[in-house]
Amino acid sequence: MTGDGFAPPPTLGERPPAAPPAPTVAAPPARRPHRRRRARLAWIVGGAAAVAIVGGVIADVALEAHARAVEPAQRGATGGLESVAVVAGLCLQEAPADGPSAGRVTAVPCAEPHRAETVADHTFTDAAWPGADAVAATALDFCAARVARIVPTTLAADLAWRAWAPSEETWADGDRLAVCVVTSDRPLVGSLERGDAAPA
Repeated sequence: MTGDGFAPPPTLGERPPAAPPAPTVAAPPARRPHRRRRARLAWIVGGAAAVAIVGGVIADVALEAHARAVEPAQRGATGGLESVAVVAGLCLQEAPADGPSAGRVTAVPCAEPHRAETVADHTFTDAAWPGADAVAATALDFCAARVARIVPTTLAADLAWRAWAPSEETWADGDRLAVCVVTSDRPLVGSLERGDAAPA
C-alpha cells in the first residue's frame, strides 16, 4: 500500500501488461570506509605541588593525530607538531587545550616564553595493547615520579602536569610513547628539565 492507495486489479480475463525491463544502472564505486582521526589520550592531574596524589584522575581525549603513522620529533624541535610526534625535550608555546579536539601543538625554543614543557617520556615495550587502565597507571606512575624530581618549589604553585599516552587506536599505528607534560599558568623561559626555568 502506498500513499495513493491500492492499484485497481486488472479486468477478469485480461493479463496486466508486462512491465518494461528495469534500466540498467551501474553500481556506484565502492567507497573506502572513513577513518576517524585518532587521538592520544591525556590523563590530567592537578597541581605539580601535589605530585603524590593521583586519585580523581580525569581520563580525557586530548590532542588529535592523523590515522597515518607520524615520525617522532627530535628533542628541541620547533614548529607545528602532531600530538603523536611529541617527545620529551620540547617547549610548547601554549598549554595544550583540554577536551576532545585540541589539534596540533607549536614547539618553540625554550629560551622564548612558553606555557608548557614535555619533561620526560616512557616507551611501552608490550607487544599487544595492555588495556587503557594499564596504560594509564603506567603513564601516571612514571610521570608523577619524574615531575616530582624536577619541579622547583618556587614555581610549583603555578604548575600542573598531565600524562599523554597511546590510545588503543594510536597503539595500532605504532604509538608506544607516554609523555609527561608540565603546564604553567604564566609564561616561562628556560627549561624545567634542565633546571633553569624562570618566569618570563
